[in-house]
Amino acid sequence: RMARLLTVMPELMVILRAMATAVKTVFTALAFLVVIDYVFAVAFTQMARGTGLESSYFPSVLGSMNTLLIAGAFPDAERIMQDAMSQHFLYWAVMLVYLV
Repeated sequence: RMARLLTVMPELMVILRAMATAVKTVFTALAFLVVIDYVFAVAFTQMARGTGLESSYFPSVLGSMNTLLIAGAFPDAERIMQDAMSQHFLYWAVMLVYLV
């Protein structure tokens, strides 16, 4: 049935190919952003060691990545994201997908 649909509507194949190309590009950009977030999280974790910022914002590299992502990208939703993360990681992930 799909083959028949694609022969009747070749524009659908063009759209599918364009979407596949777009997914590759978006994934590459997302991977690049995660690497940048990781590098800055390591830097902030090292700089905050022994200060008051360590316990509240930069306790670990993963915690620093969370702080940088949420405070930087979603400053208005920071409180609800922290509350969701305190309950379960899955709540945080679903909320992140919704906000993006």
